[in-house]
Amino acid sequence: MSKIGFHINPGSSSKVVGSWLQTLHQAGVPFFVQITDDEAALAQAQAFVTAEPQVGHTIIFRRDRLGRQGGFAEPDYDLTPEA
Repeated sequence: MSKIGFHINPGSSSKVVGSWLQTLHQAGVPFFVQITDDEAALAQAQAFVTAEPQVGHTIIFRRDRLGRQGGFAEPDYDLTPEA
């Protein structure tokens, strides 16, 4: 079975995202979410994962402090591979 997924960030509508996660979870459809800097969405997703781990949801959380300051979270390509 394939997974359905989204990228979620603080600009996402938590009400819509929560409804989406709940609908997929109740249907037994595993979801995949990439969450950036949105602890509320992370808590919602984790609740479904811990409730029924056999469904097989996948959550990735990423902290983007630079993005919160209005910048972009992109690597510094000027660093050496050892840095």
